[in-house]
Order: sequence, then C-alpha cells, then structure tokens
Amino acid sequence: MTSTSRYIACSSLPKLSFASEAMRHFAIFVLVIFALTTAENINVKQCEPERMIVEKEVIRACVYFDKRNIKRVAVGYNLQSPAAKTDFQAIGADFEKFYNGPVTPVSEKCNCSDVPCLDERQIDELLEKSLKVSNVRRLSCQACLTKHCF
Repeated sequence: MTSTSRYIACSSLPKLSFASEAMRHFAIFVLVIFALTTAENINVKQCEPERMIVEKEVIRACVYFDKRNIKRVAVGYNLQSPAAKTDFQAIGADFEKFYNGPVTPVSEKCNCSDVPCLDERQIDELLEKSLKVSNVRRLSCQACLTKHCF
C-alpha cells in the first residue's frame, strides 16, 4: 500500500486471535467505530452488499447459462426462482420471452436486436429484488470485517 493510498484493504491486515469471544466482539466494535469515524481513510463501501455481488457476478442484459446450467440474467438473477414471473412483471419485462427465448453464451456479447434484453433500470431493479429476497442487506460492515479481517 502506498503512502498516498486512502484505503485500507482488510486482506492486508494480520489475522488475530482472541482469548475470548467477548474480546473478539469488542475488537470488532472498535474497528467499526474507527472505520465510521475515519471514513475518509477507509473505503467502507467495499463492504456494501450490492458492490460485493456486482464484483463477483456476471452482469448481462440477456439470458445466459451459469456454470450449473441455470438460466440467469442481469446480475446473476436466477430465472428458475419462484418469484421470477412476479419480479419480471414488476419491472415491466415479459418473463416468458426471456425464459423461453434464446440463450447467449457467456463468452459472447448480448446482441439485443436478436435476443431479449433488459435495460439498465430493469437490471438494477432485479438486483434490488434479489437482495431483499436473500436478506443480503443484513450484511453489515461488521460482518465484512469479521469475515475478511479475523
């Protein structure tokens, strides 16, 4: 990390062991308070669920198969989800057109003149719905710090 860097990566911090669970929780509390009071020095946004998901998932406007042969669209939205039809109706998209339509290989760009595609608003709305359904919003910076720093 350079001296001009404004961010501290959790992965660059040493793993710590604690004598008790209470001490571990206290250390996490102190780190969270530190992070919140020195926001200009720590990029807390790296712990936001949306950002974490978008960094790990394929973002596609058209339908593709994932590694397990499941049809997906947008930011890894599972078209086999029980809520898929309702979610597509809510975002103003025709579920049947996407589910029964052609699938674009992940290695190829979406050709939206040949296959059904979502617009940016619809992609964002499906991500928001996915986050609510899976309770990913319960992730806090504390959980991120716990997972990546201890």
